[in-house]
Amino acid sequence: LPPGAIRRDPIEEWGNDATRQQMIKWWEHNIIPSIDNKSVRDQYHHPEESAARCASSLLEHYHRFNFELVCESYTRGATFFPTEKTIRAIMGNKPFLVYGPTDYLTNLQKLGFKTFSGIWNEQYDCYEGPQRWHHMRYIIDMICNWDNVTRQNVLTQCASITKHNRNRLWE
Repeated sequence: LPPGAIRRDPIEEWGNDATRQQMIKWWEHNIIPSIDNKSVRDQYHHPEESAARCASSLLEHYHRFNFELVCESYTRGATFFPTEKTIRAIMGNKPFLVYGPTDYLTNLQKLGFKTFSGIWNEQYDCYEGPQRWHHMRYIIDMICNWDNVTRQNVLTQCASITKHNRNRLWE
């Protein structure tokens, strides 16, 4: 922080209480279960479950899902720092949505990657914080409500994008 700057509580930056309550309500009603019966705490409470083992166990289950919700490490401010979270989705040929800072997808495109704007509305990239999540939530709900035929058609459309992205990453 610059000299004299006042550190603000990150929760206060999330907007008004109604926005926070909306986010909490969505999470409470859209529980995402563990695919491997592990929790983040397992690596701390069970020595035999190292961080590396917990992380690699995800790869054992990667074939079981079709889309990835990437939650990047840096999500606020004028930053662009893709991590293994984005790289994993690209290497795994998965269509993705990214909870990250404003213009994250735009910056990926500047690097030659393609995103999924032809499949769903990527206007969420113009926002950060709860506003970004609010826009992403509609896409997530839409994906979750697709029937099998629609999901398969979308995955077919996404295949050329995911293949391009993986090739671009190798370049």
